[in-house]
Amino acid sequence: MPPDLAPGDELEGYCIERVAGAGGMGAVYRALAPGGEAVALKVVALAGLAAHERFRAEASALQAVQHSGVVRLLAHGAQDDVGWLALEWLEGVDLARHLRERGSSPRDALEWGRQLARALVAVHAAGLVHRDLKPSNVLREPDGRLVLIDFGIVGAAGAEQLRGPAGTPGYMAPEQARGAPVDARADLFALGCVLFEAATGRAAFAGLHRVATLARVVLDDVPRAREFRPDVPEALDEAIAQLLQKRPAERPESAAALLRVLEGQALPRPAPVRIREDTRLEAGELQLVSVIVVATTGDSETVTQLDSDP
Repeated sequence: MPPDLAPGDELEGYCIERVAGAGGMGAVYRALAPGGEAVALKVVALAGLAAHERFRAEASALQAVQHSGVVRLLAHGAQDDVGWLALEWLEGVDLARHLRERGSSPRDALEWGRQLARALVAVHAAGLVHRDLKPSNVLREPDGRLVLIDFGIVGAAGAEQLRGPAGTPGYMAPEQARGAPVDARADLFALGCVLFEAATGRAAFAGLHRVATLARVVLDDVPRAREFRPDVPEALDEAIAQLLQKRPAERPESAAALLRVLEGQALPRPAPVRIREDTRLEAGELQLVSVIVVATTGDSETVTQLDSDP
């Protein structure tokens, strides 16, 4: 485990102010850099070779991608079994919280899709796949700017280390859920899940637990946004449905291609909707769970690698 830092503690010259967030492998603190500017200091435990590799991959990815829609890396380092990343401090809230508290509209879905597509163009141009695009990994700044964060399981497109169902079940592409190598189109599937949620107020795929959610991702028909919210324009509905296609070849060929489609659309300002929880299992879904456990994970150990979000 990483050190439990308290206000006033220092790490490599950074003075801790408060905890900003925490997870199983580390924590993010608001801290003051030696020059006095506020930063987000991400501190992670480096227990084992895999953790060291993930840390190096995250730092390398953030150095490689310079874009206003991607969190900016200021400095990084490692000491013993603790790694740290000093990132720009962002004042916004993540989209998951925004959706819960303020809701969203089809217009939001379109604008967010454009912004995130631009960020993905930069990520993919560097030969990288984020692999964990979801509302909680996107911050919305007070001025409306979206910033993609948390590159903790980033990888090179198609590389062997991308095998295994690492990610968040409700936003993983089917090929990612099966443990196959993935490319940029896996991020496009995840973006489709985010936009579906923004446009309709409900998750594209949700089950009572992680494996049931994986079953929906792999086996359910592609959901249509207009079935749940009729005022979603047909063009946006079609764009989201294309992102959610099961086969990568049937999705847009790139984030740039998606961006061209989204930039050609215009929407009115309908009333926002709030996220609705819907985790009921459909008839027969329980019978699929054991199949998905074998087909997508191979054993129970890999399931524990998945994020706790549905």
